[in-house]
Amino acid sequence: MKRIAMFLAVVALVATACGAATEGLTEQLIEQSGGDDADVDVDLGSGRVSVETEDGSFTVGGGEIPDGFPVPFPDGGTVQSVFTSDGAAAVSLAYPRDRYDELVAYYADWVDGQSGEWSTSSFANDDGSGGQMRGNSWWQGADVNLGVTDCVSLDGDGGTVDSACVSVNIQE
Repeated sequence: MKRIAMFLAVVALVATACGAATEGLTEQLIEQSGGDDADVDVDLGSGRVSVETEDGSFTVGGGEIPDGFPVPFPDGGTVQSVFTSDGAAAVSLAYPRDRYDELVAYYADWVDGQSGEWSTSSFANDDGSGGQMRGNSWWQGADVNLGVTDCVSLDGDGGTVDSACVSVNIQE
């Protein structure tokens, strides 16, 4: 799956640069790199790329939060990526950047209501242009890791921090 994800990223970037005529070729190349069981969907119009194999699935540029996902997400986010595999899942959503403090408070409250021991950390750094890059994370051993960070969304211009991203990784 790691090999597919790395190849997927490179091919998706090349395909986006070349236009819609390469969409079918891109799907074929990714499917071939993933073996006989890879099912690939590339939508250059939306920027969404999905790969499904018998080992799991990977979607960049959207996707659906898996049913029964054990960590909630506040309303109003845009799914950026979804990864699922046997016993593991990772979901990332982008929110308007001005919701950063609200998201941190939401997850601090949520973690406080959970059983077990949780660890937490945070940082704030000058981004070099008069702004700040912030991050807060919570984790429970190796099973759950969630974070809120300032980030660049897939819908943005690619170079400007424009969002607050929530990323959750689950290992069962």
